[in-house]
Amino acid sequence: MTDRDSAAAAAGPQLVRDLLDEFKGEVGPQDFSLTYRTYSGRLRDGAAGRYADGPVFGHRQDVAVYPASTCKSFYMVALQHWAESGRLLLDDEDLRALSAMIRQSSNDATTYLFGRMTGTTPGGPLPEAEMAAWWEKRQSIHRWFESWGWPEFERLRLWHSTYEDSPYGREKAARAHGGNLIAVREVPKALTSRYGILAIGQDDGTVAEVTGLVEKPKPEEAPSDLSVVGRYILQPEVFSHLDRQERGAGGEIQLTDAMARLIGHQPFHGVRFEGDRMVLRPPPREIDGVQHHRELTWERISSV
Repeated sequence: MTDRDSAAAAAGPQLVRDLLDEFKGEVGPQDFSLTYRTYSGRLRDGAAGRYADGPVFGHRQDVAVYPASTCKSFYMVALQHWAESGRLLLDDEDLRALSAMIRQSSNDATTYLFGRMTGTTPGGPLPEAEMAAWWEKRQSIHRWFESWGWPEFERLRLWHSTYEDSPYGREKAARAHGGNLIAVREVPKALTSRYGILAIGQDDGTVAEVTGLVEKPKPEEAPSDLSVVGRYILQPEVFSHLDRQERGAGGEIQLTDAMARLIGHQPFHGVRFEGDRMVLRPPPREIDGVQHHRELTWERISSV
């Protein structure tokens, strides 16, 4: 058992006691379950050995409970804040949807409450200006959690609802094109030190979710072989990071560093570029010398 596991095993019983004290008279020991497990890697990586051997700590861990998606717990907290702050007056339908969202992990109920809190609704595609306004409101829950300033929330992405199969219409458009888009290409691992390199999440072979950006990493430190190739559609917030004039790789102000600070706060995707890409570099010394000779010759002729 690791030190982290030991700490969790020790803290678990106290956490249960704290929960019971906080909700005394409302929640009893038989009303909830709490299980803590550790994993050797990210579950979505699908790597061998990724499953935990067993719970490090458990309170009623043997009771079968259908868990709600993690994002739905955040939406429940946001709904409570919206109600307490007067931003939303809850009615019976909201409470019915809240129960279904948590108890049955209902995606339909989540979509309903997400729309109620953000003032947005699903539907067909919108004109560009209307889509931008819709997307701005769509991020209100995410921005509220972002305002907490907790480092644990840096990678939160709470600007989408949940779906039975996939999003449609404007919700699909927001997932595909919302936020920041950059063109990327695969490069040999040995050449990663020449480029800004992406760390990626979900990847469909054309569009990859960007989870991190590293400027000119060593091959052994590169998180992937996807490089930034100099075509960007960026949100205006990038300029506030550039204005700080913080120095990065090579002692230069790096656009890659400014873009990296947007990740986790706005949607960010890399789109694989297909086509020819021409790179301008300083000419070889021989060519440069010939050009210099021509310029000197022309100056001499002109002066005659």
